[in-house]
Amino acid sequence: MDDKIINKIIRILEKSTIKGLTITELVKVSKSSRHKILTALAKLEGADKVFIRNVGMAKIYFLRKKMKKESRKINKTEKKKFEIKVMMIILFFILINLMPLLLISFVSAENRIPAQLFDIKLEIEETTVQFSNKLTAWVRFENFGTEPIPVNMTYIILDRYETKLYTDQDSAVVWTEELIIKKFDNLELPDGKYVLMLHTLYGNNVFDEFRQDFEVGREKPQKPLSWLYILVGVFGAFVIILIIVYFIRKRPRR
Repeated sequence: MDDKIINKIIRILEKSTIKGLTITELVKVSKSSRHKILTALAKLEGADKVFIRNVGMAKIYFLRKKMKKESRKINKTEKKKFEIKVMMIILFFILINLMPLLLISFVSAENRIPAQLFDIKLEIEETTVQFSNKLTAWVRFENFGTEPIPVNMTYIILDRYETKLYTDQDSAVVWTEELIIKKFDNLELPDGKYVLMLHTLYGNNVFDEFRQDFEVGREKPQKPLSWLYILVGVFGAFVIILIIVYFIRKRPRR
């Protein structure tokens, strides 16, 4: 009978939480007398199978195996938390030590901006002009570098067969931003399609080429709608209306 109670207590303690159970709780759970519970606990304590913790006037009983398992779980959890804290501290000190290097790298990158960094755009004010001497081109320069840039420009006009018909040269010094308006007042070209080509040379013999198509010739005016077509349309609609009215009146009345 004692063995049954002992085994019962062991099973109860195994299922209990890490907080353990008091004698009153064991009596309630096992539904056994207090005397039998005390006797069984004394035997378990003598066999070193239970662990007792005094909390005030009460004694809390733990199963020693379960206590060891729970302790191991707690130790593993605490160990993981400790390792995470250590890793965070290490990362913090690494970042603190790297900050000066990052700042130096950033400043160095700022200082490494090329002395000559250029952007060029060629645009034509009107791609179709009535006369060739009305042709106007815009050349936009943007200097992103740290020093002014001299630029040599060559304007070339080609026909549809890539034959060179016109050449002119110009130059400028670009500090930050420059807009050059090129007019071709002395240009005489027959009606047709052409290409304006711009060659630029700057810096250490940096060469760029830009092309824009344009056309010389009068735009053909749109033919206005003939009044004859309008009159024919109105007259036809009037005839159709008369025919409809005639058939409506001719229908016999009931």
